[in-house]
Amino acid sequence: MRHPIIIILAVICFTSIHGYGQEARGGNWSATSASANALNQTQTILTDPSARAKAINGDSEAESADSYVNNLTGGNTQTNNDVYDLASKVFANLVKDAHGDPNKMQAEIEKFQRDPAAFAAKWTPEERAKLKALSLKMPATATPQE
Repeated sequence: MRHPIIIILAVICFTSIHGYGQEARGGNWSATSASANALNQTQTILTDPSARAKAINGDSEAESADSYVNNLTGGNTQTNNDVYDLASKVFANLVKDAHGDPNKMQAEIEKFQRDPAAFAAKWTPEERAKLKALSLKMPATATPQE
């Protein structure tokens, strides 16, 4: 695999700062309706291209993450959408594991940035298969931007 785990990390970092984090900060993060609402809003941003474009517009961190995804997918719209769809599913698992706490989610993201294999090991077999399929769609000339 080229860099697909890093792509998903970039997207999840975007979502942890945006969407979920903005909606969820400051609450009690067991399985609350606010937490569920924040997750639903974040997943909408990830899976709906127009909502995603609106969230990205004017936000330099989000623009950077989206540019990173575009660079690695060769700008293929369908592959970009597939990456964001997988990020949405993986993000839901991250929220569940952190009991909806944005601070715990950020700590997990930082840990997984140091050990991407441990991150992918927590995914379902279906998510790992989708990741592999996505990695095969990415152009060989794509290189990550540091």
